[in-house]
Amino acid sequence: NEALLTNKVIQNTFDVIAVLSLSLCQACNIQKNYKKLSSKTRKHIETIGKDVPFIEEDVEIRPLLENIVKQLKLSY
Repeated sequence: NEALLTNKVIQNTFDVIAVLSLSLCQACNIQKNYKKLSSKTRKHIETIGKDVPFIEEDVEIRPLLENIVKQLKLSY
């Protein structure tokens, strides 16, 4: 039971980081000012953001979030 609970917590953590990553990419696309970002944040955007399109209208974001989770699991 503990292993299953731990697995669920880890998956939920990836989901939360995916939402935050999507928000970060959106904000960076709007601001267009990458110089103020830390090198780690820029690297994260380069890794995750290459597959995240700028969202200008309502879309289903679940597929984007799933893609980000896959990228996170590959890179971390």
